[in-house]
Amino acid sequence: MVVAPDTSGRYLLISGDGGEHWQTKPLPDYVTAVSAVAVGPEGKIALATREGALVSRDAGDTWEHLFVGIPSRNMLNIVYYADANILMVTALGSEKVFESSDFGATWTASAPAGSPILRVLRFDGRLLGATAFDGVLLQNSREVSLAPASNVTAR
Repeated sequence: MVVAPDTSGRYLLISGDGGEHWQTKPLPDYVTAVSAVAVGPEGKIALATREGALVSRDAGDTWEHLFVGIPSRNMLNIVYYADANILMVTALGSEKVFESSDFGATWTASAPAGSPILRVLRFDGRLLGATAFDGVLLQNSREVSLAPASNVTAR
């Protein structure tokens, strides 16, 4: 499934055939901007929006606004890793990364990183976070927090 917000931020464009045919699905009226989209298994879609995180478990037909265990507004990034069945979000001003192994039903927060995290991804089984002022943060393999990355080389 391929999913993208339209330019108005009011609809999602969804394709089940790799982009040959598209459906337009409306977003809830209170959504004003979509920051990121994550596509999960079996028609699941997660959104990072100014109004918080939203999840659809039916390919965008209905939406659940997530409030428990994560910040309620200003989501910056959302990513899904199928190999680990992990959904991760970051929020404006938050020093934590929030992870869910049940596509948003429950969340676990990382320890504060010491700097707000804008984007996050998994790298060699660890978290790699981008910040506005402190550069890149890398999770130590034995800890749950992020620290400034040193001696990281591109492959």
